[in-house]
Amino acid sequence: MPQRRADIPSAAPERAAPLLSVRGCVLAVGLSFLLCWPMLLTGRDFIFYDTTAYLRGGETMWEMLQERLGMEPDAAALPALDPDDTDTRPSTIRSFVYSGTTFVANQIGGLWAIALLHGSLTLLAFFALVTPQALSRPKHLVVGAGMVGAFSTLPWYVVFITPDLWAAIVVLHGAILFRPFDTLGRWQKITLTAMATFATATHYGNLPLAVGLFTLVLAWRLFAGRLSRSVLLAAILPILFSPIANLTVSTVSLDTASVTPLRLPIVLARSLQDGPASWYLETACPEADHAICEVFGDEIPDSVPDFLWGEDGINSLTNAQLQRIRDEEVEILWQAFKRYPLAQTSSLFGNAIRQAGSIGLDELQSTAGLDAAYAPLPGPDDPLSEGLLTAFDTIAPLFTWLAAAGLGGMFLWRRLSRPQVEILFVVFVGLALNALVFGGLSAPADRYQGRVAWLLPALLVLFVAETGLRRRRDSV
Repeated sequence: MPQRRADIPSAAPERAAPLLSVRGCVLAVGLSFLLCWPMLLTGRDFIFYDTTAYLRGGETMWEMLQERLGMEPDAAALPALDPDDTDTRPSTIRSFVYSGTTFVANQIGGLWAIALLHGSLTLLAFFALVTPQALSRPKHLVVGAGMVGAFSTLPWYVVFITPDLWAAIVVLHGAILFRPFDTLGRWQKITLTAMATFATATHYGNLPLAVGLFTLVLAWRLFAGRLSRSVLLAAILPILFSPIANLTVSTVSLDTASVTPLRLPIVLARSLQDGPASWYLETACPEADHAICEVFGDEIPDSVPDFLWGEDGINSLTNAQLQRIRDEEVEILWQAFKRYPLAQTSSLFGNAIRQAGSIGLDELQSTAGLDAAYAPLPGPDDPLSEGLLTAFDTIAPLFTWLAAAGLGGMFLWRRLSRPQVEILFVVFVGLALNALVFGGLSAPADRYQGRVAWLLPALLVLFVAETGLRRRRDSV
């Protein structure tokens, strides 16, 4: 006698994400408020040099939109960017997406709104890894989450008004795509993919990070015979959106089609400092028709800070001159690599290795707020915020390395299930790629690795809550 449909047992999902839901959204917002404790405790804001540029860029975008719609522009708004302007201070853009988002959030709720957005979306992405097994041990989760919120780099990068924290969502998305993505519901998959798409577009460096990590995940899926249409879309959409969005906005707003409009020539600056580009230009400049030779002559700045931000660097050029240097960047780098392949390769991986171990808060700046032009407000010294930054510049890295050791111990003593091992593997690959992209191609800096380092203690808490201390290695 055939069984009725109701009598047929359904296969239980391998993993599930009960907090990737409306309830999880509410929880993420509440926890994000707690993660803003550096702002709550000190009454200060935490910014970087680029914070002003992002907010100004967002205001400029709003001004250009008003003009396109025939609206009366705000008299106080900043002038629109013009790539052909001959003004002596050239225009640069970091990210249309993050600039626009932070401008809107700042108009709604100030820098607090930006910090809460950072924390809420990041936590919601991490919630995709939280299983019913972990939720069955709430005490483990509460105590562990409290430690992560108190001692890791996470709270500091939540309140840090830069797009740095979004790199963690890119890494999380890669780890989830590896296997847990299969057990998510349709709307959960759409939500997670939308967050990864947004995160990838918030910083030019997040795109190569996503390309590298998601490509590896797709290759493994294809090799294992587990590549589905939903996984393919969830990996490709974040990669495609950023260049298409930049191309569209730059074409409409700047009349210049570019996937990285008005970018800083950071990779060229890196090669100049490390040597290969400088050595190549020393011999090529007398004959080569390079803009950089024309505008700088024999005085090409040979350090990243001097070239990008010094008064005698690209800030002394016109927009047209800087655009010519952008256009020639790839050619110069290729010629430098062909002539000095070992030096260029050694520089790339040497910087990446240094970046992998650079975790801290060294570049966070405490300020009393921002003025109408988004510049830091002058104010009295704040011993509390400076003391906390100094203390946690040691505490947070130590906490991270202890967590890494704990994860290593759980792996060696076979206390991780196979799905946990896979997640840990992808996260470690993501951290390595993050170091390669940002440290190798830009410059080793504490904030590049600090923004993703909190994933290690967070995973340790999650895995302990899921498996306890029993010895296991599932063959799923």
